[in-house]
Amino acid sequence: MSRIHPSPRGTGVYSKLFIGLCIGLICALCCTSEPESLPLSTELVIELHWDAPEPEPADGTLRIENDLGVSYHIDTGYLISFSVEFLFCEEETTVLERLWSLFGVAKAYAGHGGDETLEQRRFVAPLVEDLRAHESVRMGTFMPMDGDYCSAFYLIGRAEEQHGIANLPTDVDMVSEELSMILQGTYTLPGSSEAVPFIFSTRSAQGRTDDLTNGKGHISPLQIPTTSRTLHISRNLDTMLDGVDLSVMDHEAAGIQIIGNLVEGTNIQVVD
Repeated sequence: MSRIHPSPRGTGVYSKLFIGLCIGLICALCCTSEPESLPLSTELVIELHWDAPEPEPADGTLRIENDLGVSYHIDTGYLISFSVEFLFCEEETTVLERLWSLFGVAKAYAGHGGDETLEQRRFVAPLVEDLRAHESVRMGTFMPMDGDYCSAFYLIGRAEEQHGIANLPTDVDMVSEELSMILQGTYTLPGSSEAVPFIFSTRSAQGRTDDLTNGKGHISPLQIPTTSRTLHISRNLDTMLDGVDLSVMDHEAAGIQIIGNLVEGTNIQVVD
């Protein structure tokens, strides 16, 4: 009895048709499917603000009377806002540890201080602020790593070239001695009309951890990723010189006191 064997050529034709249909189906699905939606990038704008004394002087000189009744007229004044670090809600470390991680003897700069997440949570962007103008400025835009943040650490630091410093003044040199602040002007003691000239500078680096709050002053944790937000860092210029009496304090002690006053009066607010 004879048997009919399928033709090898016929089998090949069917195989090619089947493969062609599969490819066509895949292409059709790719062309008609909805494009995948990508998550929006988180944009956190960091702004520096001042609570300034009123009224503003007409001659461009910053005039502040402190709690001791000493009147200061500041002709030149510069401050370096150095960095902002976001702290997880459960995180607890001291101010001294944070200062050491940036300015310690071991030079353990951001991301190299033993915490591998620091580089993704710390925004280092040294910026010189003109205290006499005390204008609001944008420090920069930063996207911390995903997580829940309940507080932030604001740091006034030194002018160290390896970090780069924005808005360096041309009338004074802050880099050669790595200054964090410099003030120049005159002061008048209570009951006196004599204006005594002064100029002092300091390398003091100080910071403050402050709860993140909303416009009503309530604690407002920052959840990343999130929609675009703005971080307002406000300092109190009116109390900057409280406790400072250059008739009995040396320049270094005065500098430490002033920066301490500024960080103590720091308020960090999250704004939609």
